[in-house]
Amino acid sequence: MSAPPEPPEPAPAYRLETRISARARRLRIEVRSADTVTLVLPRRCSMPQAQAFLAQHQAWIERQRQRLQARPAVPTAAAAPWNGHTPLPLRGEWLPVTHAAHRYRHPALRLQDGQWVLLSHPDHPPGHAALTPLARRALIAEACRTAEHLLHAARAETGLHPTGLRVSDTRAQWGSCSARGVVQLCWRLVCAPPEVMRYVVIHELCHLRHRNHGPQFWALVAAHCPSYSAHRAWLRQEGAALMRLLPKG
Repeated sequence: MSAPPEPPEPAPAYRLETRISARARRLRIEVRSADTVTLVLPRRCSMPQAQAFLAQHQAWIERQRQRLQARPAVPTAAAAPWNGHTPLPLRGEWLPVTHAAHRYRHPALRLQDGQWVLLSHPDHPPGHAALTPLARRALIAEACRTAEHLLHAARAETGLHPTGLRVSDTRAQWGSCSARGVVQLCWRLVCAPPEVMRYVVIHELCHLRHRNHGPQFWALVAAHCPSYSAHRAWLRQEGAALMRLLPKG
């Protein structure tokens, strides 16, 4: 009696794309979304080598996919003016908003015990037009504190020392590094998962050594942030909605 046929290997839960790159010096895997994985091959790499490399990194690929699947998306409603009740984002989570009275006429928004607390005088409730700017100021303050902490840690880790830090309302990019060595970050990064904001900080610090996006630059980024491609993928997927968060006017 002949042996039963071998069961077929289960199909991967993601779409695999293969790209040959003339600039690539080594095999590389990019996980840009939970359902797409890209295998980047140098020109002279054989397919058996590439397949073996892919097989060796299946556990890493699955971890990156699970991380992307677990990250919260930015709801479309976040693009609307804030009404004083809708949860506000911070470090990848949507925190509830509670209300409390205080004796000052001007309202305040504070972070306390994992939630936002909107403080206002009982006789002077905040007007609708004041709520969105209030939320923006609170998040910008948190962004400044977080950016200082991340930059301090990244300086110690990388040995790269910027001349300054600015947190601003940039719309065209998440971060930049000037010729004078000043790192600038978009305040909205504080709403993203912490590892995404850390990636942007590492990215900009690496520009202190490489003023381009060549292979040496990305190798330096990967040395300090091995899963950077997953964080770039999150920004590509959620960045547009994040940029619309708490609009001016």
